Amino acid sequence: MKTVEATTQVKTLSEPTLMPLARLAVETNFKDIPPPVIHQARLSLLDTLGCIIRGYSLEEAAKVIRVEKEIGGKEEATIFCSGDKVPALAAARANGYMGDIVELNDLTYGHGGIGNIPAALAMAEYQKAPGKELLTAIVIGYEVVGRIYNTYYWYKKDWSECCVIPPGAVNHFGAAAAASKMFGFDVEKTFHALNMAGTFAGMCPGESLEKGGSVKPYMFGGWPAYVGIYSAICAKNGLTGTPSILEGKMGLLSTLAYTFDLSPITRQLGEQWVLEKPRRKAHACCGLSHSSIDTTMAIVRENGISIDDIEKIELSVAPYIITLVGGDSPPDAVTSKFSLRYVVAVAITKMSSIVPEDTMEEEFNKNMAGGIPKLMAKIDIKPEPSYPYFSYCTAKITTKSGKEYSKYLEHPKGDPENPLTESELLEKFRLLASPVFKPDRVDQIIKEIYSLEKRDNITGLVKSLIAK
Repeated sequence: MKTVEATTQVKTLSEPTLMPLARLAVETNFKDIPPPVIHQARLSLLDTLGCIIRGYSLEEAAKVIRVEKEIGGKEEATIFCSGDKVPALAAARANGYMGDIVELNDLTYGHGGIGNIPAALAMAEYQKAPGKELLTAIVIGYEVVGRIYNTYYWYKKDWSECCVIPPGAVNHFGAAAAASKMFGFDVEKTFHALNMAGTFAGMCPGESLEKGGSVKPYMFGGWPAYVGIYSAICAKNGLTGTPSILEGKMGLLSTLAYTFDLSPITRQLGEQWVLEKPRRKAHACCGLSHSSIDTTMAIVRENGISIDDIEKIELSVAPYIITLVGGDSPPDAVTSKFSLRYVVAVAITKMSSIVPEDTMEEEFNKNMAGGIPKLMAKIDIKPEPSYPYFSYCTAKITTKSGKEYSKYLEHPKGDPENPLTESELLEKFRLLASPVFKPDRVDQIIKEIYSLEKRDNITGLVKSLIAK
C-alpha cells in the first residue's frame, strides 16, 4: 500500500460523494445495462446461491437459523434451504451468513456479492418484484461497492493499524443501494439510505479472522445485507443520513485509508461496469492465499516433485497480506481458512483445489494429526515490497537434493484475467449444492436463475431453493 499523509485528499467531487451513486441507482433500468453485464449478474447470483446452499449444510447455519426464528416477526422472505419465513431483514441476515461460511463467495472488489445479493433477494421476494428488477438491483449493488472500494484501496491502512477488514465495511453500501432500488426510491431517499448504511456499518474487526469464532460470516455477508435493508427502511420512513459519511474528515474513508481518490465514483459512471470484470473463487479459503496455492501446485506438478522431497517452500507475497494469513499455525478449523501455510500444505499434498471439507473440523483434525504440520513448518512467507496487490506471488521450492524451482504469478484462477468459465461456475454450483439437493432439483434451480428476466416474480426460484 502507498505511504501518504493522512490529511491529503487526492481528488474530491463537487457534490457529496454518494450522490452520483444514488442517481445511478435511481436512473438505471434493466434495458440500460449491457446484456453481458446482466449475464454476469446472473452468474454471480448462481455462484452466491451455491455458497449459501453449501453453508446451509453446516452446523453454524443451523444455529443462525435458530437465532432468527427465536427473534421472529412478519413472514416476508425465506431463509433458503430451510424454508423458514421470516422478516426480510432476517432472511437477508441468515442467507448472507450462510453464503460466507465456506469462503467460496466472490472476490469482486472485496466480497461484493455476499452482502448485496442476499439483500436484493430478500427484497425481491418481499416486494414481489420481477426477475429483471432483481438482476438490475444486483448490478447496482456491485457498482456501488466497486466504485467505493476503488476510492481507497490503493491507499488503505495496514490491517494491523486500522484493525478493520475493508470488504465488510463497503458491502453495506451495496446492499443499501440494492434495497433502495427494490423499493423504487427517488434520488434523495436513496442518497440517505446509502449514508445511513455507512453510519450503521459493522466494524468488521480483523481479530475475528485471526483468532476465529463462528461469528465471522456475519461481517462480510449477513450484517451488510441486514444493514442495507434496514437503512432503506429508515429512509423510507423519513430518517436522514450524514451526507459526508464517506469523505468527511472523520468519515469511513479516513478510518480505512491514509488518503483517498474520489474520481472512481464518477469515472465512466453508467458506461463502464464493475461486473465486466468479476473476480470469483476457485478455492474455499481466504482469497489472499489463492496465488500462493496455484503457484506452488504448478511448481510441484510441472516438475514432478514429491512431498517427501521438499526441503523448503518460500512464498514472496505483498507485505500487507501477511498480517491476516501469515500466521504460523491455525488454532482450529475455523481459522484454517485464513492460514496461508495450512491451505498451501493441504493443496500440494492432495494436488487439487481447496474444497470446503478441507477446513472443516473432521478433515482439519485429520490433517493436523498427519503430515501437514511438518510440511507447514517448511513454508517461509516473505514480504515483497514491490508487489502492490494480493494476487502477486513468487513461489520457490528447494528440494532435499538442492534443486530450486520458482514461479511467478499475478492472476490465480478466478481473476478477471484468468476467469472461471461459465461451465466451471456451473460445475462449482453443482458440487456446492449436491450435499443438499438432488441433481434434478439442482437443474431446476439453474433453470430458474437463467430464466429470471422472463419471470414476473421470483417465487419459482425461492420454491426451488427449499430443501424441506
